[in-house]
Amino acid sequence: PRKNVLDSALGVRGSPRIDSLSMRIEEGDRIFITSDGLHAKIMLRELKSISDTSSSAEQCVNALMLSALNREPDDNFSVSALFVKS
Repeated sequence: PRKNVLDSALGVRGSPRIDSLSMRIEEGDRIFITSDGLHAKIMLRELKSISDTSSSAEQCVNALMLSALNREPDDNFSVSALFVKS
């Protein structure tokens, strides 16, 4: 319910709330940013499986997009991936 309502947005009155996060990133880490439209169709276990069999972030994103599209998504979706290499 209410998943289409923005909790924070630029252009609103007052100062926008900007979420931030700090973490240590190491070689071999894989970082994903997805919208609710993708993680409604692709569960974390499957995301990990697709990631484990992908040799690049681009290949992984393409495989995730195909998997989501094959499930006839009822919402738009987006995904970004970063594979940390030396």
